[in-house]
Amino acid sequence: MTRLIPTESNNSHNLEQLHQLHERRHAYSSDISLYERLSLAQKVSACHLQQFGFELKFIRGKQLNCLAIFICNKLSVTVDVYGEINSFPHSTLEEEIKRQLVSEK
Repeated sequence: MTRLIPTESNNSHNLEQLHQLHERRHAYSSDISLYERLSLAQKVSACHLQQFGFELKFIRGKQLNCLAIFICNKLSVTVDVYGEINSFPHSTLEEEIKRQLVSEK
């Protein structure tokens, strides 16, 4: 029977694996909590956007004044509470978020 003797390199390798596992779990759980905050219409739009490689990055606003922001490479789109997908080629992401949040008040 072979017995493994803990060494400094084994310990650092194990710690690195644990750290990577923790990071993956944390990223996964934060993605789930973001999706839980979406309206049903936003979830349907999110499903369509994911087919093209978009990922939900963050949400701005609350309840009926909520915008979901999806990013794929350098493209950004917002999805309002009604599931309407808006791209904005001529403005920045920050300008578009402000415009949509103000127009819905």
